[in-house]
Amino acid sequence: MKCPYCGEEMVPGHIETQAGHPAFWLPHQMNLREASGSLLLSVKRVEESGGKLLGRRSIPFFPHMRPFESMRCRKCDILITPL
Repeated sequence: MKCPYCGEEMVPGHIETQAGHPAFWLPHQMNLREASGSLLLSVKRVEESGGKLLGRRSIPFFPHMRPFESMRCRKCDILITPL
């Protein structure tokens, strides 16, 4: 999919959450738990996995659930997520 803002190819991925932490986006090929060998979330682990934190505060009304499919433009740093 092309970014509607700049025309660059977007990266497919998903948005996930973990209780008490901000939501984060990961590219499809990465699974944070598999990549890190741990269930513990950290900013460093997300970023080293090619991911992006979506804010710095936890989102209590967004409980851990099945990941949302999403596309990210690395150039514009935007996500497109069908609801």
